[in-house]
Amino acid sequence: ADLYMGHWEADLELLAANCGDRVLAFCRYADDYLVLFQGSDDILSAWVNHLNGKDSSIKVTTDVEVNRQLPYLDILITRQEDKFCTKVYRKSCNTNQVPPFSSYTETRYLRSAIRSDCIRAIRYCSSMKDRQQELDFILRKFHHHGYPRSFIDSTMQKTKTDLRLKARALPSP
Repeated sequence: ADLYMGHWEADLELLAANCGDRVLAFCRYADDYLVLFQGSDDILSAWVNHLNGKDSSIKVTTDVEVNRQLPYLDILITRQEDKFCTKVYRKSCNTNQVPPFSSYTETRYLRSAIRSDCIRAIRYCSSMKDRQQELDFILRKFHHHGYPRSFIDSTMQKTKTDLRLKARALPSP
C-alpha cells in the first residue's frame, strides 16, 4: 500500500500547482494526508474531486479546521497567528481504559502502558503547559486503575530520563 500510494502521489505537486499554488505543503502518514491549503472551499473541492478521479479504488475525504483546530491522527493541531501548536488528541469515543494494576499482566506491560502515554505527551505537546496537563492526566488515569503512585512516578521519571539521554545521543541537524 505504501509503495502504491507513493506512486499515486507522484504528481500531487503538479496537481497542487494547477490549483493556483494554494496547496502550500502536504505530508502523508500511511493513508492519511495533512494538507496546508489556502483558498476557497470551491477550489479545495475541485482539487479533491480531481484526486478522486485518479483511481476509483481510492477515495479522498476532507476534514477542515474548526475554531483554528484540526485533529490529525492522535495530534490536535492549533493554528495561531505565526505558528502551529500541537498536543495530544483523543477521539470522543476514547474510554481511557488500561489494564488494572491488579490484573494478571506482566509488570513490564503495565510499565509500557505508562511509558507509551508519557512518550506521546512529551513528543506531541508543543507547550510546557499542555505537556504538564497531559502528564497530570496520565497520572490520574493510571492511579484510577489501581496503579500505585510510586510505580507511576518512577516509570514517568525513567521515561523522561531515557528520552533526554536519547536526544543527547542524536547527531545535531
